[in-house]
Amino acid sequence: LRLQMPDEPGQYEIRYISSQTNTVLARQPVEVMPVSVTLLAPVAVSIGGEVEIVWEGPDGKNDFITVVPASAEPNAQGKKVYTRKGNPVKLPMPDSAGLYELRYLSGQSQRVLGRAPLEVKAVAVSLVSLSLGAAGNSLRVVWQGPAASGDSIAVANITDAENKWVGNTRADQSPLELPLPAEPGIYEIRYVTGQSRSVLARRLLEVVSQDKYLERMAAMPGGTLRLSATSAGEALTEGVNWQVYAIDGRPPDIQRSTDPVAEFSLPMGLYRANLSSAAGTMSVEVLLDSGQTHEQAITLP
Repeated sequence: LRLQMPDEPGQYEIRYISSQTNTVLARQPVEVMPVSVTLLAPVAVSIGGEVEIVWEGPDGKNDFITVVPASAEPNAQGKKVYTRKGNPVKLPMPDSAGLYELRYLSGQSQRVLGRAPLEVKAVAVSLVSLSLGAAGNSLRVVWQGPAASGDSIAVANITDAENKWVGNTRADQSPLELPLPAEPGIYEIRYVTGQSRSVLARRLLEVVSQDKYLERMAAMPGGTLRLSATSAGEALTEGVNWQVYAIDGRPPDIQRSTDPVAEFSLPMGLYRANLSSAAGTMSVEVLLDSGQTHEQAITLP
């Protein structure tokens, strides 16, 4: 038969024990030797990402690798993956920045057999949208964030807890269309992590009835769009043609300029900016909120 050995080195005995009297009928000494355990992984990763870990160890029954704060107790456990899943294995990272450890734990006693330091770094998180939306419609949101599994862009009442919201959309592409509540009011747009439901960024949003939406849009102050372009690392200073027009259902009303750095005073809304030059052409979408000065740099190959 096969008998699993203890996970702590030392001198032991294998014993044959009578089931009737619990008498030891035979014994055989055995020395359990230490085993080499190593964990190879990046020393720094971004929050919410996934790390590939190459490991060496006993691969005992239910052995696993986990990630915990560097100061955590030896029996602490975080996100984990069992070594039986293969080598290398992939492990999701925490969604809070800080100093952590990868730990190899025995499936028998939960003893730490190996460890490796790891820094989890914050990433830039931002939400760009109009500050006004129509009830029951959707709102275009341009976002930046860790894009980890389960992350979402949510709309919530400003008094809602971080793990509560009115509706949300998975953060798997940017920009995205976020459905808005049917009830007018003051809300928040939030970037919510999939692991701990923590809010990494938030933005105020006023939702008004559809019949008041266009009226309010027209009454709110506009903004300034400032465009510039580079090619091969150099700023374009001549032969530049800009076209800017609305793409949110309003009449296009095309604005043009040949200035290398062009400024347009525009009502709040969603626009397309077209660049044409000898170095090439490119188009980008721009959200311009009320009272905002938006600087958009375009880089041509």
